[in-house]
Amino acid sequence: MAHDPTLAEKRREAARLGGKGKARIARLGKLVPPRLIAVYDHLEEALGEVHRGELTPQQATAMASLAGAMVRVLTSGELEERVRRLEEARVQAKGNGRRAR
Repeated sequence: MAHDPTLAEKRREAARLGGKGKARIARLGKLVPPRLIAVYDHLEEALGEVHRGELTPQQATAMASLAGAMVRVLTSGELEERVRRLEEARVQAKGNGRRAR
């Protein structure tokens, strides 16, 4: 496929699709819940503002601290939900006479 001139269009399409997953947002979307992407964007913007002197380092530190707290709350909630679902599945499996793993 690499050198066949008749497959040039296929190569271009494969390259285009391959580049999609490498975009910052695509990678970030796989790592964090969608509602935290906006938080990341604000922090990224704040970094530039500090660099340009438009935002004090103290303000950026406060933003980062609050964002960290938001992530901890969200993570805690997600973990609690997962544990709840596992416990429900265990009780349900026990009620069906199956051994829960």
